[in-house]
Amino acid sequence: MIESDDVCSQTETVHIILGALYSARRIENRRYSIVELSGRCRLVKESINALYESAVGGIVVLEIQDMKFEDEGMLYENLELLEMFCCEARRHLRDVLTVICLPRQCQKIKKKIYELIQNPRNKKEARTYYIDKIKSIVLIQIKIVAKYENIITIILSQFWGTEQRNKKCQSLVYEYIGKIEKIVQEGIEKGEIKDGDTRAIASEIYGLICSTLVYKKREGENMDIMKVYHEYENTIVNGLKNKDRE
Repeated sequence: MIESDDVCSQTETVHIILGALYSARRIENRRYSIVELSGRCRLVKESINALYESAVGGIVVLEIQDMKFEDEGMLYENLELLEMFCCEARRHLRDVLTVICLPRQCQKIKKKIYELIQNPRNKKEARTYYIDKIKSIVLIQIKIVAKYENIITIILSQFWGTEQRNKKCQSLVYEYIGKIEKIVQEGIEKGEIKDGDTRAIASEIYGLICSTLVYKKREGENMDIMKVYHEYENTIVNGLKNKDRE
C-alpha cells in the first residue's frame, strides 16, 4: 500500500517497486494494469476476475484518489466494489501483486481494505477459486472472439490437417486446453468441481470459442458480450460446481 497525497510520487513509487521486484525475479514481467476506484467506477465481478487472470506474473495497481470515497456514505455505497477487488487480491496472492495507492487522509478505506483482505466477509465466495478461474477464462475467450474474429477464424481453420502448420496449431491448442485441464483437475481435487473427465471438460470450455464465433456470425455487431457470458455461466460453468459441497 502506497500512501501519498502526491499522485506523481505514487506513480514513481510504483515504477520503483516494479523495477526492483522484476530485478529480484519476484514478478515475471513489467506489465501492470491501473484501475481508478471512484464513485464513477462501474465494474462487475467478472471483469475484475478477467483483469487479474490477464495480470498473472505482473501487477495490478488500484488507485483511490476521489476523496468522496472516504465519506462514510460513499464508502458503503462502493463497499461491494471494494470487496470484489480485495477478494481477487487475496485469491491471487501467489501470482499477482496488488498495489493500492491512496491519499494519507483515507484512513477509513485503509482500515476497511485490511479487514477485507485478512477477514473475507463472504466465506462461501472464498471457496470458489477454481470456478472463478474458469469463469474468467470463459469471459476472456468471448472478448477475444469479439475483438479478433478474423484471426480466430484463421486459427481454427488451421487446426485441421496434417501439414506442419496444422500440427503446430494443434500443439498450441492442446497446450492451452492442458492449462484449463490443470485448473479443472485441481478444482476436483479440492472438492470445488464435481468429478468428471478433465480432458472432456477442458475441451468443452475451449469449445466455447467456436460457439461464440458462430453466435457472433449470426448476431454481428449486436453481440452483447456480458449476455453471452452469463448464458455460458448459467448453462455450463455452474454445472461444474460440486453441489455436495454447498
